[in-house]
Amino acid sequence: MDNLILAKPTIDLKEKTLEYKKEHFDNGEEIINGSGTVGAKLSQVLMAPILGFEDAIDIAIFIMMLGGLLKVIGKTGALEAGIKALVQKLKGREILLIPILMFIFSICGTTYGMLEETVGFYALLAATMMAAGMDPLVGSAVILLGAGAGCLGSTINPFATGVAISALPDSIKANQGVVILIAVFLWLTTYAICTFFVVRYAKKVKRDKGSTFLSLREQREKLQKKANEEKEKERKKREKKGDTIRVEPTKFLTMNVDAPSAFDIYRNIYLSFEEPVASIDTAAIHMEVKVDSVWQPAPFFFMADSLMPRQYQILADWQPEQEYQLTIDSLAFIGIYGLHTDKVQQTVKVKKMDEYGTILLNIKGAAPHAVAELLDANGNVLRQQPVTEEGTADFYFLNPSTKYYIRLFNDHNNNGVWDTGDYDKKIQPEEVFYFPKVWEMKANFEFEENWDVNAIPIDKQKLDEIKKQKPEETKKVQDRNKERARKLGR
Repeated sequence: MDNLILAKPTIDLKEKTLEYKKEHFDNGEEIINGSGTVGAKLSQVLMAPILGFEDAIDIAIFIMMLGGLLKVIGKTGALEAGIKALVQKLKGREILLIPILMFIFSICGTTYGMLEETVGFYALLAATMMAAGMDPLVGSAVILLGAGAGCLGSTINPFATGVAISALPDSIKANQGVVILIAVFLWLTTYAICTFFVVRYAKKVKRDKGSTFLSLREQREKLQKKANEEKEKERKKREKKGDTIRVEPTKFLTMNVDAPSAFDIYRNIYLSFEEPVASIDTAAIHMEVKVDSVWQPAPFFFMADSLMPRQYQILADWQPEQEYQLTIDSLAFIGIYGLHTDKVQQTVKVKKMDEYGTILLNIKGAAPHAVAELLDANGNVLRQQPVTEEGTADFYFLNPSTKYYIRLFNDHNNNGVWDTGDYDKKIQPEEVFYFPKVWEMKANFEFEENWDVNAIPIDKQKLDEIKKQKPEETKKVQDRNKERARKLGR
């Protein structure tokens, strides 16, 4: 440290100025606006690319040689064979590639400043890391951070340390040992930090493919491209051998899309699968709406069905008479057995408002928390609507030529479902009431009804049409029991 001179050297500014003027003004050059910048001549501008290439000829030739080398080993298949052999040899220990390769690149960086010369290695390392179960980002990080750590801590790099030392004025002397010691410390510290983060990220990706910084769409495209290249190579080999090429049909994960072309405004699109889904790429699901004959992106929600384990819903703010197009890219869904979905495109058109009917209910006698239910002819619940404080419950967008029934239950615990009660706690089942009327809906019709739930006794409210046991069946059972009793002599 004693040889490092910290005192500012004395410079004779007047003498330096005279020397500069003599050197440049004698050649007819002038300083632009007193900035110290000398204007370039036309000949200098034309010669600049040539001189620049001359100065960097070693780097340019190195990159061309490296590119040629990669092309040759790629054509001969040596690249794929080498990667396969390397990955097989390190089976289960692929992570070791990262610190080893990063250290090699950092040595190249600290010794002769290898950084831009690494361009040709990115494709090679990306393929290697993909084959090892990681992603291309790991390969890029190994090269960039490895060589970058070496360049940051340049020890004997002639392009950094060498140039800096030679640029020092004669009055300043640098201790080479101290410079190398500081550089080694910077190099190894940076290398250790970079290696730690790259290894941690690589382990995370190997453990869970969904944790990669790359989007699932980018991963899907890379995997698809790799699969297509392998198929093409296999096809060419068969052609050379004269074998008959038999195209095997691709097996896809079966996906059922419930989206009728005449679409009801109140419903959702349902996707169902025959096997559990392992991964979903929501970025591969696109919804578009047609505006003036042009398809434009439309917002939507994608969610798993809370009741059906292998069913999903697509929700959107459907507008009447609008045309929507659902597009699902291939590989959007991958099943637990490795199969993926094929590309799907389906168009729906939302029905007009005047194609529906409406039922408006004014309810009297219901509890503070009550729920009105719309039933079909089989007694199945189609929709639920909480009764408002004003005692109203409205049902919109009802399909015509359909019979509808109304049921209401007092939801005393306000949980949204009918409860059967609790015998041990002496809690009665929640009261259920039926509107004693059936509506056969018509298009563009609106029914408004006043309903006093206590106007008719509860046991006479339910219509025979939706009873589980019809009156005729009840009479048959009674007659059959009487016949049995007669035969037994009772």
